[in-house]
Amino acid sequence: MIVDAHVHIFSREAIAARDRLGLQERYFAVLYGSPKAAMATLEEALQSMDQSGVDVSVVSGFGWSDMGLCRQENDYLLEAVRRYPGRVVGLGTVNPLRGAEAERELARFLDAGLSGIGELMPDGP
Repeated sequence: MIVDAHVHIFSREAIAARDRLGLQERYFAVLYGSPKAAMATLEEALQSMDQSGVDVSVVSGFGWSDMGLCRQENDYLLEAVRRYPGRVVGLGTVNPLRGAEAERELARFLDAGLSGIGELMPDGP
């Protein structure tokens, strides 16, 4: 069995909002500000897995500083895990500087089916 343990996926909404998100999230701008920086949806990741012979991917989003973005993209990861059990293992995102809000989001996505935390942005915006 071949496992890819570090795959970033993004919702179509996040990909479409790349420019706006780059203005809002400075570290996102550093990594994904260029239109040449690859961003993949779940479907694109699955296609790449099939082409490369990868059986399982551990997917995560980005270390957003904004908890609203964390929730949005965690929901996308939850849907990926629900749609492709056994092929996709999901790791959620929280911003640890958000204290109780981050704790609630962590509990929410763990209870809903994600397997742990995949990205943190502890140094904030």
